[in-house]
Parts: sequence; C-alpha cells; structure tokens
Amino acid sequence: MLEIISELLTPVLLGGTKTAFSLSLSLFERYRCVSVAVGDKFYWRMRFSQASSCLRTKCTYDETLCLVLSDIAEKHKEDILWLIPCSKEYSDFIQRNKELLETMFVIHTERSAMSYEK
Repeated sequence: MLEIISELLTPVLLGGTKTAFSLSLSLFERYRCVSVAVGDKFYWRMRFSQASSCLRTKCTYDETLCLVLSDIAEKHKEDILWLIPCSKEYSDFIQRNKELLETMFVIHTERSAMSYEK
C-alpha cells in the first residue's frame, strides 16, 4: 500500500513555512512522498530536505499563481495532486480560486485533514 501511495500521491504545499516543512517531512517519513513546495520564501531547513522540492516563485496576483500551479499539474498529470495551504494567505487564495483548482487538485480541507504528527 505504501508503494502505491508513494508512486501516485504528490502533495503540493503552498508556502515554505515551518508548518510546510514539518508536513513534508511527516509525509515523506510515513509514505515516502516527495512534496512540491511553492512559495516566495522558505524555511531554511526546507531547502536542504529530501522530503520536498522547492519551487521559488513570487506571485502577487492570483492569476500568476494559478498558472504556476497549472504548470505543476501538467508536469505531474499522472499523479494524484493534493493541494495543501500552509498559511492563511494561501487558504484564502484557494477559496478565491477553488473552482479552477478543483479541476487539477484534490484540495485539502478539514475533512481531508490527516494528522501531521508522527
């Protein structure tokens, strides 16, 4: 089961916070999934982690971030993409663009939440 999850699931973390780092590490340790982290700033340990690849982008407009996420979805079209906001700002972004994002990602909600702890 873990092999299937690690091969098919690609978490896409919006933000480079400590929370995003902890989540990527937890997902990697538990499921061997390498996350894609998107943001303009990253917690320093995240840049050196094997648990995630960091895509640095400064998106001040929703349309720009939607294009970046669309590109990620295209590159990982064989995977199940799980979009997870790691800050209030990105949660708000997802709410504003939910209709478009739902066509490309499984969106993290409270119902889809899993324990981030080991």
